Amino acid sequence: MSLPKTNRPLLRDLLLGLFAVGLLAAPLWVTVVGIDDPTYTYDRAEVVTNSTGIEYANPDSPPQPIRTRLRGGLSEDIKCTGLDRDRRVCALERGLLETGSAPTGIYTGAGGTRDGRADYPYVQLENTVYQTSAVVNTSAELRDGLYRIDVTLEPVDADEALSRVSRDPDNVPSVVAETARDGTTRSNAEVDVPETPVELEDGTHYRVYQLGGPNPPSAVESRLTDFLVYGGPFVGMYVLIRLPRRFELSYVREGERD
Repeated sequence: MSLPKTNRPLLRDLLLGLFAVGLLAAPLWVTVVGIDDPTYTYDRAEVVTNSTGIEYANPDSPPQPIRTRLRGGLSEDIKCTGLDRDRRVCALERGLLETGSAPTGIYTGAGGTRDGRADYPYVQLENTVYQTSAVVNTSAELRDGLYRIDVTLEPVDADEALSRVSRDPDNVPSVVAETARDGTTRSNAEVDVPETPVELEDGTHYRVYQLGGPNPPSAVESRLTDFLVYGGPFVGMYVLIRLPRRFELSYVREGERD
């Protein structure tokens, strides 16, 4: 037996039926698609190194308001790199740079150097990057072989420091990775942007940031959503009522063909 023959009116009615069902279910799928959901815009600023320090490639990127909101930092792991600096931390580190070391009041029996203090591993002073270190001062013995730990600063290569504090694109939200690679990106979801640069495959570094708060939907998107949610079911019901209630199928048996 051959397949049933379909005519154009039947196909038209089937498509209209599917269209009507889609309109009836519009309040459900519009919510899932999120046509009128607010969007979030993300942008990037390139981070580079000079002879001894780290800085933004463009002095105007990120814009001044964004820098203030980000506290001006290039990275949460490198202190004293922005406009709104932690004055207390920078003052302490600057004093440490002048004196060479400072006691902590903590004692240990182990010798050697402990690179990178727990709070932040690097600090940038006078356009030079330093690694924060904790050194066991063997000349300051307390008792029973316990020695005082002193904090110090050691100059390090800026490229090495920048690479160490940067994130891999595979370890950040996809929106952040896309923005780091391609520039301005819009998303329906608000994501946590790492407070440190992203290092791309070509060795470049970008600090990704969010441009202000959520962007409201456009007037067209809002009107379309209102129509689909409130008017869609009525239009769908009207189309279904107007569809023919009888369909004719004709087929030809084998052996009955001319």
